[in-house]
Amino acid sequence: MAFRVKPGTKKALTYLVGLALFYWIFLKKRVITEKFEFTLNSVDPKTVWEYWADFSNYQKINPTV
Repeated sequence: MAFRVKPGTKKALTYLVGLALFYWIFLKKRVITEKFEFTLNSVDPKTVWEYWADFSNYQKINPTV
């Protein structure tokens, strides 16, 4: 027993699958996260907070800004 499809159905399905693959590969948003942790021993937390809060240190903390 053979299964028959309409003449344009195969072409439309091919385009639909191609469009879905194009979206999935090129247009889908990707979430990239990075996490850095470090411990500063024998340092007062107030000193660390003041360093982070000082706007002149932002280039040292995050050079990509």
